[in-house]
Amino acid sequence: MTMGLAAGCDSMRRAVGSPMIAVMKRWLILIALPALLAQGPKRVEGTPDWMRINTNPPGVETVGPREGRLWMRKTVKTVEHPGEKGMEASTVIEAWPAGADVREKPMYRIAVEGFDPQVVANEVLVIARGLEDVQWRSVYGLANGRHLFDTYAPLQRTGGVAGAGAIRYAGLEVPPDDAEDARLRAANVVGVLSYSSAGGVIREGLITCNDTRRARLLRSYFDSTRVLGIMPHGITLVISQTAVGRQAAPASISLSVPILHDDLGLDRARVPAGLQIQAWKR
Repeated sequence: MTMGLAAGCDSMRRAVGSPMIAVMKRWLILIALPALLAQGPKRVEGTPDWMRINTNPPGVETVGPREGRLWMRKTVKTVEHPGEKGMEASTVIEAWPAGADVREKPMYRIAVEGFDPQVVANEVLVIARGLEDVQWRSVYGLANGRHLFDTYAPLQRTGGVAGAGAIRYAGLEVPPDDAEDARLRAANVVGVLSYSSAGGVIREGLITCNDTRRARLLRSYFDSTRVLGIMPHGITLVISQTAVGRQAAPASISLSVPILHDDLGLDRARVPAGLQIQAWKR
């Protein structure tokens, strides 16, 4: 009788033991997960497929294409002053190869005044720089942190220009009156059109106007609006001016620059009378 009961108990343990052990293993893994997350990528032997994850250290996110994954830490600080326009903001970007020890020196570090850092297409980083009334952005290559260009119009992008999967970017810099580059402080300057890949700027074109008074209006942050567009075969720019008082707003101007062999065809650009666009290097 006793031997029969023992055999029955052994049979029951064998019947329920395996499922119970599996459940207990899952609970132990879940309990240990926060510590695993803090240590970076881990694979615990014996874990089921759904638990095999590539984790990031706290405050770090994974960015970039599969063949060049990075760990990125974004630190943004903002200060707003009651009763005053705008705000103070600073952004620090630090990047390491995925899997590196984030206590070590990062492969690159970006520190600028700005906020809202965003990764675009897993290959460029865009940081909003306008802290008051003027909205503009800085664009950086994600792989190396290199500054590509600034744009005072929303960043534009397209794919397939230089082959399957290739992405190209367009921006328009409208320099302030106190621009660091003395050439951009010239009275006839309207702006700089940028055409770029994630790896580097391919071509830039300086837009100028013979009439310096008109040039000043076209580059005004408050009296003009700009619409930039990019297609597989060209870039378009429309600048519109706002009406002043009862006076009708001047007619909008439109420029178009073809993209030829993955470069700007500046010599074939269509621009209004009195304006020019020519190759320009920083």
